[in-house]
Amino acid sequence: MRDITQFTTRGGKRIRGHAVLLGHVLAGGTISRSIYDATVAVELIHAEALLHDDIIDRDTIRRRKPTFHMLYAKYGKGRSNPAHYGLSQAIIAGDYVAGLALELVGELRFPAERKVVAQKILTRIALLTCVGEAQDIWFSHNPQVTRQKIIRMLRFKSGQYSIVAPLQFGAALAGAKPKMMAQLSEFGEHLGLAFQLRDDWLNFTASTQNIGKDAASDLREGKSTLLLYEAQRAMGVAQRKTLVRNLKKAQDPRAIAAIHRSIAATNAQDKILRLAFSEAEKTRAMIPQITKNPVLARALEQLTQFVVERTA
Repeated sequence: MRDITQFTTRGGKRIRGHAVLLGHVLAGGTISRSIYDATVAVELIHAEALLHDDIIDRDTIRRRKPTFHMLYAKYGKGRSNPAHYGLSQAIIAGDYVAGLALELVGELRFPAERKVVAQKILTRIALLTCVGEAQDIWFSHNPQVTRQKIIRMLRFKSGQYSIVAPLQFGAALAGAKPKMMAQLSEFGEHLGLAFQLRDDWLNFTASTQNIGKDAASDLREGKSTLLLYEAQRAMGVAQRKTLVRNLKKAQDPRAIAAIHRSIAATNAQDKILRLAFSEAEKTRAMIPQITKNPVLARALEQLTQFVVERTA
């Protein structure tokens, strides 16, 4: 339990918890201990996703420290298979924190009918994230994947999970009307895509030290990111063949460096960043429809600005 607590509190952006609070106030709720508890539930679901995602992506660093499965592989030294021990403990830890989140929602001091709606939203987070993660794995090293499929996967894996669901979760606990829920959904769809595109841009342009995780992980795993898709489209046949050959050797740091150079030469990273800012502008255009309160409008603007200008 100590290690789970340390993992979930070792840092991070806390953007999902912030979105819960913002959605709650936008729907007429007030700040209370109960809504802060609700933010914890959403952050625990996020922790569960990170614990499992680090295993899937074979990552070794999370928030500048060893991933949970690597930490427990170290604890498992002396066992017959320390790596398997670490993976097993991380899977169990992920399931455990998801259970804690569900238990916490049940104990929130809100009307039962609102908690039922909020619980359905948490369930939807889990289901859509699983679908998006499965697609992410399926699309890896897949030359036939289309731009439309990648964006759809990003909306499932990140858009709903990072922005839409937390906003709606908080709003549901305030008894939000269908119109507000629909507005938050559209706002969050655009901002969630901007969030993931900024993530892809950071993974390509920033260092592991800056972002606190393996910056080359997506390339090493052959992930079909929109960045890689746009880069391939901009390449000639010979360049594309060289890129694919290097992607197959991406466990080699020299291949990673060659991939990085070939993508950078296409300026695909600039295109991705422009697209992220374009999605952010769509969210800004929606703010007057969501609220007339200048303080809340400013809060939505600040959330949007943080998403597309963050450096980690």
